[in-house]
Amino acid sequence: MVPSQVILVGWKPLPLRWWKLNSDGAAKMVAGCGGVPRDHDGRWVAGYACKLRTCDVFMAELWVVVQGLELAWHRGCRHLEVELDSRDLYSLMCKFAPTELGSFDYPYISGG
Repeated sequence: MVPSQVILVGWKPLPLRWWKLNSDGAAKMVAGCGGVPRDHDGRWVAGYACKLRTCDVFMAELWVVVQGLELAWHRGCRHLEVELDSRDLYSLMCKFAPTELGSFDYPYISGG
């Protein structure tokens, strides 16, 4: 038996007017995705989930981020921290960050 390790998890406050998007996509027989944007104090702003057509996990992860970006933009958010668990999508998004990580040349994301 492998000994377990305790990992403390907590909310790290964001700068004023920033939101954080926690999102996840999954695909096996069916694909789905969902996300929860929170404001700078960690308060729930909205939530979303959807069933997707047949696709791979990368497309499900991409879809959940796009949906979260659109939701945040339409609710007036102009500064968004996106949390995701797809290394491939993270790498793709970083290609559009020419100056610093998190500053994307994309209308839905604004760097500090």
